[in-house]
This record gives sequence, structure tokens and C-alpha cells, in this order.
Amino acid sequence: MITKQERGLQFESYVYENLKKHWGITLTHCKTKKEQFTIGENYEGWEIKNDQTFKKTGNLYISVERRYKHATYPSGIFKDQKVKQRFYVIGDHNKCYVFSTKLLQQYYLKNKPKLKPGFTTKNQGTEYGFLLNTKQAERLTLGYLCNEINLFCKQV
Repeated sequence: MITKQERGLQFESYVYENLKKHWGITLTHCKTKKEQFTIGENYEGWEIKNDQTFKKTGNLYISVERRYKHATYPSGIFKDQKVKQRFYVIGDHNKCYVFSTKLLQQYYLKNKPKLKPGFTTKNQGTEYGFLLNTKQAERLTLGYLCNEINLFCKQV
């Protein structure tokens, strides 16, 4: 049985391959845990998230913070890293959205959507984020990937 983390890694590879193939963008993946913690997922500032409930719900879960009993830390679109996060890619193998991180931050700060709990980490931190429905996502996206024909459907 494939784990959630393995599905996430497969999705990352899928996005990396298609960005290179269809947009001519090559990302340099951070391989070590230290690099991923300090720099991010890659050296170019692209955050990639596999939303495994998107197909079922029609909503994207946009993470903004992680809460622990003792403190709350920025996460997702507000995560503080050495390489500034410029793009936030989220979806599944059927449809994947490419957003400007700054635009998602502005949307969140302006609209103040209700935060919903997401997954809980091994260290008992709970991710909190907001839901972005398909209509909102279509309005905010820079581009997206559709798997039906394995092409980017909308160019940046």
C-alpha cells in the first residue's frame, strides 16, 4: 500500500516533469531534510502540494499556519524559508493549479476565510488552512495542468 507521503513525492515528480516539458522550467529539488527545512522544496521558490481530497471535495486546502500546544508558526503560503516562495502549486494528477504565492497571501488577508484544521504531524502540530473552491481557484490561478491530455491547459 502506498503511503500519503509517497503519493506526495510522486506528485512532486509529476509536476517537476511537466513544468520542464511544457513550460521549459527546470526546478532544482532540495534533497536533504536540512535543505528542505531551511531553503524549501527547491531552489527556485516553488511550493508543491498534493491535495488528496481535491477530487472528492472540489476544494483546494491552502495551508497558512501550524499550531502546537506551545506556539503557532507560519506554514504553507506564509512559510518562512531562505528562498522566497514565489509560486504555490496544488492539486492532484487530474488538475493542478499554479498560483502566485503573493496573490494567495493577499486573498487570504483581504477575505479572512475561516481556517480549518488539516493533518497533524508526528510532533503533534496541526496544520490550519482555508478552502479555495474551483471557481475561486480558476479566478486566481496563473495556469494549470490537466492530466486528461497531459498538457498545461493555460499558459502563464
